[in-house]
Amino acid sequence: MLMGLGTALGNRLRGNREGCRPEARSGAAPGNQQRPTARIPDATLRCQGLPRIVFEIVSPSELRNRRARDRKRRDLQDVEGVKEIVELYQADVAAHVYRRAGDAWTFEAIEGVDAVLDLRSIGLQIPLSEEPLAKSRCQRDFAPQRVWISRDACIRFVV
Repeated sequence: MLMGLGTALGNRLRGNREGCRPEARSGAAPGNQQRPTARIPDATLRCQGLPRIVFEIVSPSELRNRRARDRKRRDLQDVEGVKEIVELYQADVAAHVYRRAGDAWTFEAIEGVDAVLDLRSIGLQIPLSEEPLAKSRCQRDFAPQRVWISRDACIRFVV
């Protein structure tokens, strides 16, 4: 999902006037921390040298630890330049989008194959049904069974 997200963003951003580019696993340091702290989102869209949008891919196992996700999101909200935080849910066709609105943050939950991820800070829209953002073919075909996913094939485990 992470590689597909980087590819989808990179393809759409070619020739972008602001010099925006996707990066995987690059650090983002909150500005108001007492001690040196960095958060490493799954992907970052960096424009003019600053992180503009950060992406977190939320796996089913991470859903149980809401406090850790909330803490990480608050730290990312303090990073200079960040205008949007996008949490993409690996097990669903869904996303949570947090947007800076002055000194506050707004929240939008989007889900379903008809939903569109609206990255307003860069004027870009990506349908959630697009392959890099949607559940993989293996997850759709074999859910809720256990599946091993390779580049071109799915293997279903019978448990």
